[in-house]
Amino acid sequence: MAFTLTNSSEFAGKKGKTDWWNWTAFIEVNENDSLDDVEYVEYHLHPTFRNPVRRIHDKQNGFPLKTSGWGVFDITAKIIFKDKSRKTIMLTHFLNFD
Repeated sequence: MAFTLTNSSEFAGKKGKTDWWNWTAFIEVNENDSLDDVEYVEYHLHPTFRNPVRRIHDKQNGFPLKTSGWGVFDITAKIIFKDKSRKTIMLTHFLNFD
């Protein structure tokens, strides 16, 4: 199985002296797997975020989580499958603004 957690970002401007970014975390999958088998993805953000645990049920574009912020950190995503006999997959990705 080859699921990957990644992100995209776009500069949103400055708030005071701090650079802010709009970013999206999402799941990519290789051609041998399918997002159709996934029920939802549960993202775990830095604890300073309001509601740092978020569930995304919309598979379009890789169960995207869209938000904004100023700092980088490790994001964790838990992939929950529709078939409860399948083992949950945990992924980690270092958020970046490249």
